Amino acid sequence: MRTIAEDMSSLQTVVLAAPTDDARQFRVIFAVKGTASAGDIVQVNYGDLALAVLVAGKPVVFGKHALLNKWMPLGSIDQTNVGWLNRVAKLDRLLAEAPDAEPARVSFFADDLWSAEPLVAETASLELARAPYAALRRLAPRLDPGLLLAALQRPATAVQTRLLIVLLGIAGGPQAKAFMRGRLVGALSKGEIDEIAAILVARLELEGVTALADIDAIFLRGSARNDAEARAAFLALSIQASADARVPRHSIVSMYAGLLADHPRFGGYIARELEALQDWRFARPLSALLANHGIDEGSLLMIRSYLQAAANATEATPAVTKLRH
Repeated sequence: MRTIAEDMSSLQTVVLAAPTDDARQFRVIFAVKGTASAGDIVQVNYGDLALAVLVAGKPVVFGKHALLNKWMPLGSIDQTNVGWLNRVAKLDRLLAEAPDAEPARVSFFADDLWSAEPLVAETASLELARAPYAALRRLAPRLDPGLLLAALQRPATAVQTRLLIVLLGIAGGPQAKAFMRGRLVGALSKGEIDEIAAILVARLELEGVTALADIDAIFLRGSARNDAEARAAFLALSIQASADARVPRHSIVSMYAGLLADHPRFGGYIARELEALQDWRFARPLSALLANHGIDEGSLLMIRSYLQAAANATEATPAVTKLRH
């Protein structure tokens, strides 16, 4: 799902326009980007107005490409948020000047999480939810555990809830640890796999290698857990490995090595994670799994993908070199 910030970046003209007596016409009250002027009429086909962007009485943000004479509705927002629209319109230039674009983008939207304007808060949630975990960790000094805990008691979308859980793990504190323990029990009982992954990311951030040992023993080696929960665990490990911070990447890879030897059914997931990390040391044990009839086809595809990537890597291992012949 694209955010309004992404849409505005690709559009040449963006305006904020108020409804008129004609349902197909809106009057521009502010030109955010491009050559439009206040008072201009935005003419739309009623079918183009997605119900999701219409809020009774609220102005609508419209955008238009230079080569297309058609206005696209981007969302409803109160006129008092014109300043925010102006900021977003300048985001590309700000990021171009930043030494590191991803942390700069995360920092730009961080405070908007708490906006009372739904479009602003939703945009911030989506932007932060897709940001690299390492960039999110830089927000730690700005995060208030109490504020995050309070927000998690209020209704929210699934994306917002998972983001708040991850941010609470980064914020830290004893209350966060207690919250994660209770929340995990509830998520497991309801089978909320994506939320389980978010909680495990947070637990790894809060407890480090202690949580890593728990995940290994309970979610990956425990007979009571199912494959969906194992996938949640692998996702959490992947996110933490990408940052290589609170839980060192080498600790996670060492855990993968043990799992590969003891539980070959996870070979596909492990191959996928190792390929993402560009760690080619496991070509020999993974290639041996190709002859294992207990490995499902999806896992075999992930293993083959890893082996091909390893074969193409500059520093191929001897085991990989043999696969070429």
